[in-house]
Amino acid sequence: MLVTATLVVSGCGGASGAGSTQTTTSNASSTETGPPARLIPAGERLSPAKLIAQANAVCVRHNVASINTKSHISNEADLRRFTREEVPIEQAALTELSKLTPPASLEPDWNQYIAYRRMVLATWQKIAEEGTPKGSGNLTRAGAAREAMIAAAGRVGLKKCQQLT
Repeated sequence: MLVTATLVVSGCGGASGAGSTQTTTSNASSTETGPPARLIPAGERLSPAKLIAQANAVCVRHNVASINTKSHISNEADLRRFTREEVPIEQAALTELSKLTPPASLEPDWNQYIAYRRMVLATWQKIAEEGTPKGSGNLTRAGAAREAMIAAAGRVGLKKCQQLT
């Protein structure tokens, strides 16, 4: 069961820029961790290319931050520690991603992606608080939401958001 936990709790998230209220674009020619190219007003529909670039940049930043929380998970206490550390990172990623406005053509898949990220976060919060008591289904729900999130990211074209750390 703990081997499953290691796979389930992998995810995209991060704390950098958590207090920021502006959405940024990534310049496709810049490095993955480079500064944003320009600011986009909140609510402006992004082109598919800009949405993908911005979302992938968020995932890269937050995957880097998430790596710092990971260590070998060999028991329930390790899993709870990990999820307690990961929850604020995932909340920050979800906040940033939720500020992006997809083009109409990607909106249904984008909305599913965001909804599945919220489900992953909610399940991690439950694991952080309750652990994985027998019969709780917390790990099963986290795994299913994670797999659905990865599939939705693929439908949008978010390759970096599919490459979970």
